[in-house]
Amino acid sequence: MAVVGASGSGKSSVVRAGLVPELRKARDRVYEIVTIVPTDRPVHALAAVLMPFLEPDMSEVTRLRETNQLAEDLLSRKTALRDIVDRVLAKQPGTDRLLLIADQWEELFTLCKDDAARRCFIDNILEASATTKLSTVLTLRGDFFGRAITEYRPLSDRVQGAQVNLAPMKREELRLAIEEPARKVGLTFEAGLVDLILEQVGDEPGHLPLVEFVLRRLWEDRQGGQLHHAAYKAMGELQGAIAQKAESLFTKLSKEDQRKVQQIFLRLVRPGEGEADTRRRATFEEVGSEEQRLAKQLADERLLVTSQVAGGGEETIEVSHEALIRHWDRLKGWVEADRRFLAWQQRLHTSVEQYEKNPKDAGVLLRGFPLTEALEWLKKKPDYFSTRERQFITASHDRKTRERMASVLVVGLVLLVIGGTTWLWLKGYDLDQAALKIQSLVVSIHVPPQMVQIPAGTFQMGDVEKVGESWRNPVHPVTIKPFAMGQYEVTFEEYDRFAIAEGKPLPGDQGWGRERRPVINVSWDDVKAYAAWLSKETGKRYRLPTESEWEYVARSGTKQDIWAGTTKESELGDYAVFQDNSGNRTGEVGTKKANEFGLHDLSGNVWEWVEDCVHGWYQDAPKDGSAWLEANAGDCGRRMIRGGSWNNKPDNLRVSNRNRNTTDNRNNNIGFRLVQSARTASSRPGTGLFMDRSGVVAGVHEPVSRSPAKAGRPNRGPGVRRVGVGRRDHRPRALPGVITL
Repeated sequence: MAVVGASGSGKSSVVRAGLVPELRKARDRVYEIVTIVPTDRPVHALAAVLMPFLEPDMSEVTRLRETNQLAEDLLSRKTALRDIVDRVLAKQPGTDRLLLIADQWEELFTLCKDDAARRCFIDNILEASATTKLSTVLTLRGDFFGRAITEYRPLSDRVQGAQVNLAPMKREELRLAIEEPARKVGLTFEAGLVDLILEQVGDEPGHLPLVEFVLRRLWEDRQGGQLHHAAYKAMGELQGAIAQKAESLFTKLSKEDQRKVQQIFLRLVRPGEGEADTRRRATFEEVGSEEQRLAKQLADERLLVTSQVAGGGEETIEVSHEALIRHWDRLKGWVEADRRFLAWQQRLHTSVEQYEKNPKDAGVLLRGFPLTEALEWLKKKPDYFSTRERQFITASHDRKTRERMASVLVVGLVLLVIGGTTWLWLKGYDLDQAALKIQSLVVSIHVPPQMVQIPAGTFQMGDVEKVGESWRNPVHPVTIKPFAMGQYEVTFEEYDRFAIAEGKPLPGDQGWGRERRPVINVSWDDVKAYAAWLSKETGKRYRLPTESEWEYVARSGTKQDIWAGTTKESELGDYAVFQDNSGNRTGEVGTKKANEFGLHDLSGNVWEWVEDCVHGWYQDAPKDGSAWLEANAGDCGRRMIRGGSWNNKPDNLRVSNRNRNTTDNRNNNIGFRLVQSARTASSRPGTGLFMDRSGVVAGVHEPVSRSPAKAGRPNRGPGVRRVGVGRRDHRPRALPGVITL
């Protein structure tokens, strides 16, 4: 059964304080009840609540070890939940059924990034509840219900007809919820106080946690057996109560403790991308040892709550009420000021966790632009990093230093042999570029782009804002399959490695600088060659986006932004490098705000090549997100470019705007970004990507064509090979007998 309602509508209370007591009172059937919150490791959370029933007398250390083993057995499908349930009930004589309460089911989507773990968790619950004496009740926020039923059909089928929608309480229902508990313990309300609270609650969902907080404060400030208006007004009434308490505590702290409290709260907010900011659970290690004293003090004041990671013994903290995030102006200001950093830091946290799981995999470490970005943030905000994050960034930087020292040593020897000054002059390389050239003869020197997963969706493509040009029309619906797109335009730092490794000319930078600026002066043909090289180096298939994929992402999907990130021209300067703010040159990627998909510079900075051939308008254009090539008289000697650039006015930056250029043209206002197709369960070999357990794109399935049999080797015919398992950042290459530069 699924109990669905808005955040703060009382889902957990209905189940824990309503359903559970009723089941406890029932005499016809005896339930054993366990409650879990999925966390970021739902299978481990499940194993942790079941282990005490299987082995109640274990020591903490043994239980931790056995819990992890049970979780691994569930993940590998060696053990099934149905078998565990049968064993639990067999060891509980007189118990008829096991009830599993999975509270905050939405954490499967907000916290768990491991698709395999999520699927394993759901599969085991569905199977066990269908075949054993297991009943399951899940609570789910309404805004995540769509994902719960559309992303996995078996779950959707099971909750069909087994869903309880928890609407906001009616006024009289809420009155009873306020007055009856007080009456049972002999408390009364001053005349009109309950009416005032009800009036301020209104019809908005999500106020129950705040009402709970206010009632507790009123009880703490009671005079005899009555709750008073004066106490209610003093606390700031409904909206201001928790914010006022937080502000009051904050202002009494020393300047140093105020700084630490700011760091604590920023760790506990998940900045929304197109949706409201929400609370985030963090470990005490993330917060830092110096801040733990303050965190516990805030928990004592009920601004934070503490708990323990299931089975792990690691203590965690989170904001007690999301109302604090919505109504404490000081916290809202902190989040807004550091929104870009917070979003980046939470992505870093994911990389740290991957590295800690595979510390010997150097490919997980940061390199290139991501490392540069991390070092810059560390320099700007040194106090905002946990020990684990610092160690991860340091390990990444140390690896870069070792590689560079080794490369410089080799370069020095080579240049000594061949006559360094003349060679550098002929190639146009500086010392670092020469080092990369030597390094490329031994290992791959590519820097993989940072990719963002884009969900499937249907949107209206073309002149939705009714500008009127024929080449933006007709407006037509396009359905996009999921894929991944580069978070930034490809930079000189990334492209130069390709040019150096392949012995191609370095594109000119107009004297504006290289590194993190988007690469310019590259033709469509150059871009295709780069994508092919990167695919070969990584074993992952990179390609240009189609015109419809590009517009879908730039519009933030169905939101239909006019410019990437906004529909207000007055806000354009926050999102785009263009004529009014560029200083007549490109800007470093990522310096402007991202759109709601988390991508930067889709409007402005540089025009971006896409795959499609040139067509004069959208009549008969594909509606499935594919590239429009020769069909309908496509001119494939020219290709489309999208997004506008540093020297364009706002009208040219509209996401519906289209432009074109010949495939061999190089210009100082044209660059590109790459995408990867996502492979679904129905994909055929060669049509997309496969993922590793962490959800990271790991490689591509390629068809193997039939080729003539070689002597002594039978022809195996057509088949499929799996390319790119693991990383090739340090793949050794055979050295030639003579080094040719």
